[in-house]
Amino acid sequence: MKILTIHADFIEFEAKKKAFAAAEEGITEGKQRVNECLVVFTAVEKRDESNVSGIVQRYVQEIKNIAQQVNAKSIVLYPYAHLSSQLSNPKVAEQVLKEAEQQLKERFAVTRAPFGWYKAFNISCKGHPLSELSRELTVEEPIISQEVKILPKNVRVSEKNDPLANSTYIKLLDFLDKNNAEYQLLDHPPEGRTEIVSPMRGNKLSQAAKCIIVMVKTKKDEKKYVLGVVPGDAKINLNVLKNLFQGTYVSFATLDIAEKLAGCVSGTILPFSFNRELELIVDPRLLDNEELYFNAARLDRSMALKTKDYIRLTKPRIERIADYLEIQTSSLKREYKDEPFVFTAKKLTENEKINLTTAYLFALTIKELYPQAKVGSANFYQDQAYVDMGNIKLKQEDLPKIEKKVLELIGQGGTVTLATPGSLKENLQQVIAADLGKEAKIYLLHNLAVVPLFPDPFVVPGKIKAVKALNIASAYWKNNQNNEQLVRFYCVGFSSEQGLVDFVQKQAEAENRSHLKIGKEQGLFVVSPLVGAGMPLLAPNGMIIRNELVKFLWDLHKEKGYKQVWTPHLAKEELYKTSGHWDKFGDELFHVQGKEEKFLMKPMNCPHHMQIYTHFAWSYRDLPVRFFEPATVYRDEKSGQLLGLSRVRAITQDDGHLFCRISQIGEEVRTIVGVILQFYKTLKMDTDYWVRLSVRGDDKSKYLGSDEVWNTAEAALEKAAKDLKLPYKRGEGEAAFYGPKLDFMFKDALGREWQLATIQCDFNLPERFNLSYMNEEGKKERPVVIHRAISGSLERFMSVLIEHFAGKFPLWLSPVQVKIVTVTDRNISFAQEVYRKLQLEDIRVELDDAAETIGKKVRNAQLEKVNYIITVGDKEADSGTLAVRTRNGKVTFAVAVDTFIAELKEKIHQKEVDA
Repeated sequence: MKILTIHADFIEFEAKKKAFAAAEEGITEGKQRVNECLVVFTAVEKRDESNVSGIVQRYVQEIKNIAQQVNAKSIVLYPYAHLSSQLSNPKVAEQVLKEAEQQLKERFAVTRAPFGWYKAFNISCKGHPLSELSRELTVEEPIISQEVKILPKNVRVSEKNDPLANSTYIKLLDFLDKNNAEYQLLDHPPEGRTEIVSPMRGNKLSQAAKCIIVMVKTKKDEKKYVLGVVPGDAKINLNVLKNLFQGTYVSFATLDIAEKLAGCVSGTILPFSFNRELELIVDPRLLDNEELYFNAARLDRSMALKTKDYIRLTKPRIERIADYLEIQTSSLKREYKDEPFVFTAKKLTENEKINLTTAYLFALTIKELYPQAKVGSANFYQDQAYVDMGNIKLKQEDLPKIEKKVLELIGQGGTVTLATPGSLKENLQQVIAADLGKEAKIYLLHNLAVVPLFPDPFVVPGKIKAVKALNIASAYWKNNQNNEQLVRFYCVGFSSEQGLVDFVQKQAEAENRSHLKIGKEQGLFVVSPLVGAGMPLLAPNGMIIRNELVKFLWDLHKEKGYKQVWTPHLAKEELYKTSGHWDKFGDELFHVQGKEEKFLMKPMNCPHHMQIYTHFAWSYRDLPVRFFEPATVYRDEKSGQLLGLSRVRAITQDDGHLFCRISQIGEEVRTIVGVILQFYKTLKMDTDYWVRLSVRGDDKSKYLGSDEVWNTAEAALEKAAKDLKLPYKRGEGEAAFYGPKLDFMFKDALGREWQLATIQCDFNLPERFNLSYMNEEGKKERPVVIHRAISGSLERFMSVLIEHFAGKFPLWLSPVQVKIVTVTDRNISFAQEVYRKLQLEDIRVELDDAAETIGKKVRNAQLEKVNYIITVGDKEADSGTLAVRTRNGKVTFAVAVDTFIAELKEKIHQKEVDA
């Protein structure tokens, strides 16, 4: 394989036409643009075909290494045949790129240019020396395994004639030797400098010195050139340099000027100012280390120079010129720990037993087909089961073959029996057994011994009459991303063939109801690559639905003592350090650097609301105090998990916070439950729900606050649930980090379960923010905070709602409630009159008076799923009445305009949902 990587300001590309018949199908049309990215031009070669998985691993690791060095968050995989004359089979090349894309998505935003198409592209290069290199990759060569060699100082004597040694390099060594500087030379692969040298040298703050030449234009219109030296994982702050020199304009120096002033190629600029035209400015954070690391004018050699000698010899101007944002963010990386397996005493239904047995039969079959595979745990996802498999790579095209083998295995009969510990050979199963302790039971399925997480989990394999392999994904062992990544294999089983037929039909219906599909058809929302993944834009029709939901939510709250507040999208870091969200969300926080201060995009609204509360003096007579705010918060979710409206980075919560006394918890929870049930009853989603009382798990380190506080909060919520006769179950380990909660689980039209509304009891934030009120004795007392959300995330709720109604929204929610269609141009005048009357009554109406047939207009309106279609022909224009067609096809003639308007307004007011 050959690759060329370029760290780019942007790349624009557009597929023009197929290069060959088997080129990739279903590609994105039009121009695509990706900003701030690492572009990887790639040619897969014939020699790569012998070990596809190996070359994918080598390719992915290489990209990760380079991306870390240049701090790239976005990757563009660009197939580029011109790099090699020994190209592989196109199908192999396409497979390599697709597999690499999936693996890289776990850490980066990935765009893959279409394979097998002639493409036009335009790229703007950042000029980063570590990324602008071509590389040749093979499976045989180690990823970064070469050891760094520490070379003696006299190595330069033997390198006088080395073609790689330029005059600047020799000049540097002469200069250091002459001045008795203490340094070491380190040899390594060109691309390995950052990842090999820094850890070995113990340089915790920065990867290496990064040297950049900047041009500043002064007020006198003079040009001043600055050699800025900063930590390798920081960015030069151009505005700081502009202010230091009272400049009018600042930019990076061009490559030719940089090379002229540095005396060597731009990729190997040294942190020394050998040229009088260069002013040397060094960021103080870089000098916190005992040694300074930099590239010694050769891409395959670094230097470790004692910092005291560097300062003594160069006498640099020391100014803060770097943006330390990424350095600080890196210290927030979440510490991932193993989650132990827990035995669930839940009694499985017959269908669940069939699904779980099916999952283990698939595991057994995979093990027989691929003996090196390891069998992990099996569990459920909604109406499906899954099993995790280690030490194996599976592709979607492998599923039919595995499915066929499972059916053959079932046809052989057999039973499931209890087994002895000696039969447990699989190491992952041994770990599960150790976690479960005395609850662990070993079952023998044919020749596979497994430890399920449930009691009595199996059926006789012969009861399974049909199976379906659904999908493959990935998961980390014990949910710890530092562990091995496993293949998660989803499947279902059925006791009859008809069960499979029904399931397939249900899946097809789910696909037709997809909020991605309906959102595009009805123009509800847009996802723009220029705005960013996970930040959908609501189009006018989508905004209508959102506004109606927010208005309804406020209508349910305003009579119950709530007051609306507004809070900004930013806050200082200290706010979230105080609240505990700084540690909780870690690397999910978005950081913003102001001119003088650092801010966070808020991950939660509650700390802001605490500040509003604490600003005023409250007495026991004022409580409860209730705040309501539909506000957007921001979390940097993994790019691979983002999807439409259902998983986003900009999350709008219909947030509310109540400040009350312990004695008021029950009544407040009762009020909130009433609001929740009324909201979901209106949407006809309240017929099948249950409530999870989410409490702490055994690992108390995950939660804030004392045992006493938690016991009080959990008891208060459980008492409220009992008093209200809620259908609740305890959920161990499901609590928020600051308190227990009641999570309401609702089902949509397809029977899928969603956790939407929540009520959370919090004794911790009042302590952290020192909240108080005056009690009857004139003494300060601590309030309780209750967090509540009715719809949860408005974005995710809209995705559920779109799929629940399949785009056929109730009249009060519909973006277009009425569509008027004309038969001929003679009818346009009357149609416009009706249109104006409906508009004046705040009814959302559109008029289609195009020169099309009436049949086509009606069909278009039906496809748009509007609630009512009004047909205006000569008869209606003459009589001044309407022909009204409902969405289900019922037509009523001679309807008076005023009568129609009155009926619509009543249905909107009652928020009726069509049967």
